[in-house]
Amino acid sequence: MPGSPYTDLDRPPLSAARLRRALVAPNGPWARLELRAETGSTNADVAEAARTDEPEGLVVVAERQTAGRGRRGRVWQSPARAGIATSVLLRPGEAVPDRGWSPAAPTGYGWLPLLAGVALVEAVARLAELEATLKWPNDLLI
Repeated sequence: MPGSPYTDLDRPPLSAARLRRALVAPNGPWARLELRAETGSTNADVAEAARTDEPEGLVVVAERQTAGRGRRGRVWQSPARAGIATSVLLRPGEAVPDRGWSPAAPTGYGWLPLLAGVALVEAVARLAELEATLKWPNDLLI
């Protein structure tokens, strides 16, 4: 992206092994992680996985996103290593008996992205001890 302040970032690539250790069961809450150097949209990737009956718990992380979609149909890009694009596959309408979770009512699904944003701000503040802000509804800015 010519003229972008994010074209010369020194951050090393994310480590799939480290992310899996932190996020994927038995240490973490998620079932499977896919780390991609580049994708069109992590959300589109997770939606496609959902259509092919992937179980809940997939996490897709990308260093660069070329066809992100925002509110009101806005399209955006994320240069490599300027941020971390992440989408997770949830199936809130399905019970999870081993965790004691009942299915969520479809009327509550719209709250999930909003609650995720608030939870991310809290998690970063507590665990990373960084001040983070929320660009509504669920973009975390540090």
